[in-house]
Amino acid sequence: MAALAMAGAATAIYAWLCGRVQTDVKTALLYATVSHVGLMVLACGLGWFALAQAYLLLHALWRGYQFLLAPSYLLLAPSHGTPLPQWLTGNAFLYTAALQRFWIDRVADGLLTRPTLALGRDVRAFDDRVLDRLIGAPREVRGAVPELAGRVAGHGLAGRTLLRFSDLLQAFEMRLILEGEGGAMARMLQRVGVALKAIEALLEQPRYLMLMVMATFVVII
Repeated sequence: MAALAMAGAATAIYAWLCGRVQTDVKTALLYATVSHVGLMVLACGLGWFALAQAYLLLHALWRGYQFLLAPSYLLLAPSHGTPLPQWLTGNAFLYTAALQRFWIDRVADGLLTRPTLALGRDVRAFDDRVLDRLIGAPREVRGAVPELAGRVAGHGLAGRTLLRFSDLLQAFEMRLILEGEGGAMARMLQRVGVALKAIEALLEQPRYLMLMVMATFVVII
């Protein structure tokens, strides 16, 4: 709860300082919204959950109205905004940090985005150069022959073994099963099919059907 309260307070202060130096209405409203969300998180960290819930509902209504009114704000406002306080403009480092949004984007890019992308590239290179060769994963055939387009070829010992095995299975299928009407396997399958059709025709006759029913009753009894 203390860490939650500290995170909410830091968010509120950060967004408040960044919002003070903005020059357009919608960005200022955006940072004001983030600042109030930080206050809601602070309230949750202090255990004031009912207050945070009521704060959330009221803030949503009020801030939504302000965002809808933002295009005509300059016509309705009596002045062009409150000038920046002296303590902010007099501190060059704090003012620059607020303008640069405390360099959070650069820090996140240097500490999170770039290392994550570099790790992804390293993992991809390790996968392509080591793991694919180790397990023999298939890869696309690159060549000028149009007939090879869309085919894959295994590399590595495992890949070549799997491709050889698949070639043997395809040869077995083509020679014994898909050889055509004159093939031995095809003739045998046709004979089996004729025999099964004959058995089915016999079972569909009434006397055999009644015999099957009686045999079923005998088994049940």
